[in-house]
Amino acid sequence: MNYKIDKVAMDPNFPFSIFCGKGFSVEDYQSNRAYLHRHMCLEINYCLQGTGWYEIGDQIYPIEAGDLFVINDLEYHRAINESGDMQLLVMVFNGDFVLSGSEDYALIRAFYEWKAGFKRRIAADSRIVPEVAGLMLELDQEWQQKEVGYRMGVKALLLKLLAILYRG
Repeated sequence: MNYKIDKVAMDPNFPFSIFCGKGFSVEDYQSNRAYLHRHMCLEINYCLQGTGWYEIGDQIYPIEAGDLFVINDLEYHRAINESGDMQLLVMVFNGDFVLSGSEDYALIRAFYEWKAGFKRRIAADSRIVPEVAGLMLELDQEWQQKEVGYRMGVKALLLKLLAILYRG
């Protein structure tokens, strides 16, 4: 099995990015070109459409439209695009971006401390998905448009999203 540590290009002064991804094709998976990777940032994925599966650590999770995935910087992972039309909204950020003191660990706790019965997948029918998905779409719009003050808008929306995950 192939393992890689990917470098995610982010501005060191504003370590955040959001973009669309589609995962690896089934053909890439079958021919062993779909490598497991990790990176030095936290990641949240929202499936906009399509189906597939996610390998995170030693677990396999189905991917369906509306699902959310929370992945920390230590976990090797890969998404496989089974339907061929899967679209993922992928948000990455450095944990230090949201931490200003030790009391802020709660903001990223959902990436490291799993509650009983909860793993890395938050299914589309979870009560928090509509609000988190809405915030991710708003974050994407803020990031793409980059209007005056967008950095404040991005950080505020991200903090709200993390608070929802923390409560979740």
